[in-house]
Amino acid sequence: MVRRESSSRALFAVLAAALVGQCFAQGGNYSYPPIDPKAYPNMMRASSPEKARLIYGGRFEPRWTDGGNSFWFKRRVPTGSEYFVVDTARGLKRAAFDREALATAIQSQLGRSVSADEPPIQNLAIQQGKTYLRISGEKGGWYRWDAAKKSLTAEEPKLEKTDDAATVTETKPTAPVRTRSVVMLRENNVFLRTNAGEKQLTTDGTREFGFQEIWASPDGQSAVIAKVQRPKVSTMTNIEALPPAALEKNFHKDETSPGEALRARIITYPYELPGDPTTTRELYAFSSKTGELKKLDYPTITMWGLDSPTWLPSGELAFYHTMRGFQSRTAVAIDPANAKPRILTEIRSKTFVYPPIQIFRVAFGGKVLLWTDDRSGYNHLYAVEIATGKTLALTKGEWVFRNLVEVDEKTGEILFEAGGFNPEFDPYQKQTFRIKFDEKAFKVSEPLNLTPGNGEHTVRFTDDKKFYFDTYSRPDMPPVTELRRTKDGSLVVEVDRADAGPWLAAGYKLPQVFKAKARDGKTDIWGVVYRPANFDPTKKYPVIEDIYAGPQGSFVPKTWSASNGMHSLAQLGFVVVKIDGMGTANRSKAFHEVCYQNLGDGGFPDRILWMKALAETDPAVDISRVGVYGTSAGGYNAARALIGFNDFYKVAVADCGNHDHRTDKTWWNEMWMGYPVGPHYAEQSNIVQAGKLKGKLLLMHGELDNNVNPAVSSLQLSTMLQRANKDFDLVIAGNAGHGMGLYGRRRMIDHFVRHLRNETPPAEFSLSVEAAGRIVVTFKNTTKQTIDMCWEQGPGEYVKYQTLKPGDSARQNTFDGHAWVAMVNGKVIGRWVAAADDLEWEIGG
Repeated sequence: MVRRESSSRALFAVLAAALVGQCFAQGGNYSYPPIDPKAYPNMMRASSPEKARLIYGGRFEPRWTDGGNSFWFKRRVPTGSEYFVVDTARGLKRAAFDREALATAIQSQLGRSVSADEPPIQNLAIQQGKTYLRISGEKGGWYRWDAAKKSLTAEEPKLEKTDDAATVTETKPTAPVRTRSVVMLRENNVFLRTNAGEKQLTTDGTREFGFQEIWASPDGQSAVIAKVQRPKVSTMTNIEALPPAALEKNFHKDETSPGEALRARIITYPYELPGDPTTTRELYAFSSKTGELKKLDYPTITMWGLDSPTWLPSGELAFYHTMRGFQSRTAVAIDPANAKPRILTEIRSKTFVYPPIQIFRVAFGGKVLLWTDDRSGYNHLYAVEIATGKTLALTKGEWVFRNLVEVDEKTGEILFEAGGFNPEFDPYQKQTFRIKFDEKAFKVSEPLNLTPGNGEHTVRFTDDKKFYFDTYSRPDMPPVTELRRTKDGSLVVEVDRADAGPWLAAGYKLPQVFKAKARDGKTDIWGVVYRPANFDPTKKYPVIEDIYAGPQGSFVPKTWSASNGMHSLAQLGFVVVKIDGMGTANRSKAFHEVCYQNLGDGGFPDRILWMKALAETDPAVDISRVGVYGTSAGGYNAARALIGFNDFYKVAVADCGNHDHRTDKTWWNEMWMGYPVGPHYAEQSNIVQAGKLKGKLLLMHGELDNNVNPAVSSLQLSTMLQRANKDFDLVIAGNAGHGMGLYGRRRMIDHFVRHLRNETPPAEFSLSVEAAGRIVVTFKNTTKQTIDMCWEQGPGEYVKYQTLKPGDSARQNTFDGHAWVAMVNGKVIGRWVAAADDLEWEIGG
């Protein structure tokens, strides 16, 4: 009896010592500053759009006047609103009027009492050195303002056409008028129209393998036709445990026969997996010159179809395509008259080509193909002479061409965006450049940097292209807007500089942009750091990484934002970071290729070194307690951190992760993991490697996710973790799709508070919808036209929400940062970006 008691105590002592040792090994004595009782409300306040109202300036809309020689704009300031006029000829910015003097003049001359902080100005005009103000309200209308006499005179300016600055868009050649084609497709076969009627050219086409795509020439006399083979597509299944119909029938009541409403609903949908058969295309050509349909001597296209098909003046159809396996991308021209394809240019890689950055643009009268290629080790723009195949690098160097903005075929000027041009700047920051391409001499000028400031840039040109607005910012620097001359990029005047003083005075902290060396000891890895408002450098703070290591892009914020999820999470007493490790895009080819057949790497060796370097510069950063969270590919990364890198990461939240690349969408996984499917897929499967998990894992998934299926991802991982006797938490969100929403975010926050800070979070704390950035704005139509208010879904894509008649106003739910346009008869007459510090758009004012 005594021996058994002694033995039990000894065993307990051993276990206790082991647990204590483990605690100290993983996180020291956890001497973190306790969570302030106000921490959760502060977190909500930090993510609220109202916080943005502490930032003054940074957003403005120029309204042109004085024959296009001046513009004015309104700026919110702590005391209300100020109005400024910019003289472009002299490069001068001045206040449009003295607000106190104007308020006094309105009161004395119009008999109205108004606030000097918010002058009732609807419009402003400059003509022949005179300032005219359109005043709203009682006795409103146009008045001439005499600054010397501080007086108003009822006088209407001569109406002038406004010339609001417009966002740069790529110009595209006018599509040729298409006549009726002599060939057509019907019932999966090809038919020829003749004077005598129709003639069937093929009879072997079927629904499974038939002639289903046609590209007819502008004159209708030639065509390229694809015979498409569509295999039977595999499917995925979701189970909706509690369909909305059940909720509508009050299923919780004690009903004798609740009926079908209580049955779970099975949803099946097509879904191709890596290695599955995919659609293929055989190419044929028809020309009325020969009257024949001929199969081309060209390999079957095995992945996507014909991208950017364009008819050339030579009568050829030009396009590009990517073969399955993503190791080649080819630009082709087909002459239907001889049914002979010729390769214009081609990219081949032992790893992968990267379609998301592909530029394929036929320009300069159909003589030149603009094409991007990373053959030099960096993505750059090339000109290919279509007739000869001669190629010229239009950009070159150890920096990355990011986007083609505009091509002026008359002048040869090409605008583009690039990153890394200035080696002193963050290489991910996009700047805008101009080159001049001489198509006849086949020469190009050196790039002219139109945006020299240190930040991420956006550019808007005036309609006459004489000037442009360059707005740039960084995560640690609010926006600055400059007016510059288009001809040489020279500065005219600084128009606006956002003031974050009140925001900082309220206790918020600027994020830190930080860089450290990668695993090779040479390459810079860039990231951003968020700290709590009450940050105490003498204390210790656990670290949380917001991760997304998908190779299709780079993900660290590069612009200013007064509010985001990382900043709000930091208010609970964490240091929150986001990093772009090796294997992500927008750097060199070698940097990107680290991901190839190696998604399990996730850039973790670089991320860990980066956080260790951060801790060396700031002792408050406690890297003995590091958590990580991510969604989708980021969910895979988060779970992977506790499977493959659990000597560093201790806590993870994996939301709708694609935990096995064999059971996720074909194209995404084959692009990075390679084709055919090989053993490396299993080696990097979280499900296969589940037994290696260490740490505190929370798995989350929406039951209706049809992007990453929950059954073959999070639920399979759950099964394997159970078989390995691993502790973990699992949340399946009913009626939810890809992403967990506010409930999932609250569970994520609680998970980190419990396991990184060793504290108990408040029970069932509610995250309001406002935390997601919802705001209510007001649209006012002050024009004499009926206006359609449309949400800008994408470039040139608009969704109509409401119609405003002249004089109408309407309130609209939207989100901070969403763009809206006003349209008349299908033409955009104005664009506005919703913001928490600007809740009203007066159209036509």
